[in-house]
Amino acid sequence: MRTLAQSKHGMVTSPHSLATSIGLEVLKSKGSAIEVAIAKGAGLSVTYPHFSGFGGDAFMIIRDRTGKVRTLSGIGQAPMAPPERMERFRLAVLLQC
Repeated sequence: MRTLAQSKHGMVTSPHSLATSIGLEVLKSKGSAIEVAIAKGAGLSVTYPHFSGFGGDAFMIIRDRTGKVRTLSGIGQAPMAPPERMERFRLAVLLQC
């Protein structure tokens, strides 16, 4: 039998309760879904380092408040320094999500 979980205000899940708790704290402090995912990912890199970690690939589908969908593919070798356009992208994401 499956148990159905529902929420009107948001939900955080992960394979480890501590990582889930970290994400939930960010959600409770009015963090965005992206901030929750990043915080939860940081928790998983400690609790389940063999499952995830910084330095790996990142694939995201992001829908902003207006309903516009964007994709982010973070694959391949990272540059020695962030490209100039990365700051513009970061600001655009912060302003639109």
